[in-house]
Amino acid sequence: MIELRLKRIEDVQRMYTGDVVLKIVCEKSQNSLLDKLYKMKGKSLKDYALRMLKPPKKRSLDANAYCWVLCRKIAEKLGSTDTEIYKQAIRDYGLTTIRPDKTELVDDLVRMWDSMGLGNSHDILGPSKIEGYTNVKYYYGSSSYNTRQMAHLLDGIIQDAKEQEIETLTPDELQKMKEAWK
Repeated sequence: MIELRLKRIEDVQRMYTGDVVLKIVCEKSQNSLLDKLYKMKGKSLKDYALRMLKPPKKRSLDANAYCWVLCRKIAEKLGSTDTEIYKQAIRDYGLTTIRPDKTELVDDLVRMWDSMGLGNSHDILGPSKIEGYTNVKYYYGSSSYNTRQMAHLLDGIIQDAKEQEIETLTPDELQKMKEAWK
């Protein structure tokens, strides 16, 4: 399944055949998917369906703020920084993907990825089974998380805080916050 995140519909035209031409604008993060679609240009797509869905609700600012409060408290306890704690939490509990990338492009791709946000990072896993490719594990920063993904990250950070005997919100307060995210 190809899933595109749309910004807007630019134009809709009806052709003399009755077919409809839809011109859409996508987020720039969709470039690799758009390359796949471009390769399909001119081909019959009768075996494909297009569905437009509302995107999942983004995580709340309260969740993000609480995440950073806990990262700061953990950092103070461990003699670290909130940024280091956050980055480790992303690696421990965050959203990841493993992708084979052309070996000759890996350095540029990971440099671009890492510059896209504080939590974005990578691990080079080694040669892929595909000749000329290298497997790279990409970690997504929390700014791209939806409600469910942010709740999972926050649950992990809360567990880390409890292990350090740092006071966290009560289960009822956490539940209310999570319900507010929905």
